[in-house]
Amino acid sequence: MEFQNAFTAGIQPGGLTNDFEVQVFVCYLLMHIGSPVSFSQLGEVVQTDGMVNYFEFASAISHLKEAKKIEASSLENGDEEYTLTDTGIATAKTFEHSVPLTIREKGLAVSGAYFAHKRLMEENYVEIKQVPDGYQVTLVVSDIGSDLMRLTLFAPGPAQCESIRAAFMKNPTKAYRSVLALFTDEI
Repeated sequence: MEFQNAFTAGIQPGGLTNDFEVQVFVCYLLMHIGSPVSFSQLGEVVQTDGMVNYFEFASAISHLKEAKKIEASSLENGDEEYTLTDTGIATAKTFEHSVPLTIREKGLAVSGAYFAHKRLMEENYVEIKQVPDGYQVTLVVSDIGSDLMRLTLFAPGPAQCESIRAAFMKNPTKAYRSVLALFTDEI
């Protein structure tokens, strides 16, 4: 019977298996993200493409908290959110080159895409309301202040609502630009 090492399970070739490298990588990502990040968000980023597995990540977070390189605060959903301390910043800057460049670049690309998608999902959303003869599907493109667009469409059933929602959320900016072009004769 063959046993797989739990701490390397799921890690792709070139991924991180050394505790120190994983801790530095977490500090490096937090430094570049520059805002508080939850355990689940950071875990999703570092586990993408087999860069780090869950067990090594969880262990790194525990060590970083104990060493006061990250500060944790509790969120309403029970998750923790992390902020890098000055010691953590110094660790990231001093030891970043101990993490392979390919992993650092991949980590920054994945985190950039992840948080851009998260922001897109928060700023743009779909409201579905059942009415006597079907559904009203409201597509919303938000900005810092007022909504840029709030467009309500009729859909006869749940399947159409989901189809409209999925198409809109795939590219809300394109939907906004298309509606704007339609009404400004720029098509």
